[in-house]
Formats: sequence, structure tokens, C-alpha cells
Amino acid sequence: PKFLLALQLIGKWEKLQSVPTSLWRASYRMAGRMLESTGRYLEREHLRRLGGQEELFWGGAIAFLEYEKEKLLSPAMRERCRNFHTSDQIETLYETFDGQGDYFARMTYLELKQRLPELLLMRVDKMAMAHSIETRVPFLDHLLVEYVLRIPPTMHYKDNTLKYLLKKAVTGIVPDEILNRPKVGFCGSAKNMVSPRVDGFAYDLLTSQSDFLGEIVNRDYIERVFARHHRGENQGMRIWNLLNLALWYRQWIAKPALAEI
Repeated sequence: PKFLLALQLIGKWEKLQSVPTSLWRASYRMAGRMLESTGRYLEREHLRRLGGQEELFWGGAIAFLEYEKEKLLSPAMRERCRNFHTSDQIETLYETFDGQGDYFARMTYLELKQRLPELLLMRVDKMAMAHSIETRVPFLDHLLVEYVLRIPPTMHYKDNTLKYLLKKAVTGIVPDEILNRPKVGFCGSAKNMVSPRVDGFAYDLLTSQSDFLGEIVNRDYIERVFARHHRGENQGMRIWNLLNLALWYRQWIAKPALAEI
């Protein structure tokens, strides 16, 4: 969805960036909280990015937006991380194009360099090997990838349809009911993994007064994340990421430190 949304905004984004950044910053100050209160987190983040002349698309696997990190991290951690900006890392990857290339090509390059190897393929490899299953990714044959990357973006994405070219190529081979059915994501999404039992466990761990993450994160903001989730607003991705961070920290940082005492 983030990739599709970015594609729909490309033309508008280039025009919006011609508006003075001072106006976008003022809009962010006035409308930012209202957008967040209505669950329009990405729209608030877009306002912030326009005010900073930043890229539209930062990848399809972002749990916390930049303005959320300011609230999530404790004052001490924000001070330690003040010189780290995610946008700088994105711009470094985009420097490969040296200002050339259309936005679709840049977005695709970003996904190929980040999300595909470090998230999607990694998950497939780990899950397959854990259950002694051999898997294949035929669309990642390097000759096929090199060829497809040379095809104009208008043939990849048309009429708000992703995989347009692929669907046309296999029309008559793959049944229409398969080609035209709605996309079905992985069943193991954060939304359904954060069951009531996991929710309770995560809440107790992340809001405990003796929590070892107390020096890193702001508990008040974590409380707000859970409150939104309990009101019916899906915060599964944020809770799942925080839970994994807490468990990782307890296993590899807190335990070794305690063992040395």
C-alpha cells in the first residue's frame, strides 16, 4: 500500500515541492496534531517531509514515522541520536541516480536495496529452512530483473494497477479469477499476530516501571499506542516491533550485563 500510495502521489509531490517550505512548516505546526488524532499518520509525515524538502518514498516497511520517533524515544536517547537522520540514508541510496531517472525507478531501486534482501527474502529463507522446505524465487533471475528494469514505468503501473505488465503477459495462461482477485497478504501480519494474549504480555513488558528499556523509550507514548490499539485503531505493527525490540534487548543486552555483575 505505501508503494501504491507513493505512485499515486508522484506527480502531485513534484508540484507540491515547488511551494515554499516555510508554508509547509506552518501547515505542519497547525494541522499536524489534528491529522494524527484522526489516524492520518502518513499525511502528517508527508507534511513534515515537504517542509524539509525530503523524498516522498522511504520504503514499504517503516513501523514508526520520523515525527513519531521524536515522541517514542526518551530525551536522553534523542540526544544521543540527534545526528542520525533516516532521510540522509535514503538520499544516499538515491545518489546513485545523480538526479536522473524517474521516480518509479528510484522507488524500485530503494526496495531492491532495502526491503527485498533484508526483510522479504530473509523471512522466506528462515521459514523455509526451519521447516526443511525448498523454495524458489524465479522472478529474481538476474537476467529477467535486468530486462524488466529497462521497461518504461508506464508498462509496470497503469490505471492504478500494480503488476500490470505481468498480468497482461500471463493473460490466457493464468485463469482470470486468479489474475483479477484482490491481493491477499501474508496471514502472519502484525495485525493478527498481536492477539489479546500477546497484547497483554507486550503491555506488561513495555510499560513495567522496572523495564530495562526505560532509558531508551518514552513510556507515556507507549501507553498512547496501546490506548489507540484498544480503542480499535490497529497499532499491531508498532506494538509488534516494540515487543521484539524489548525481547531482543532483554536477551542480548540486559542479560549479558547482569551476568557480569
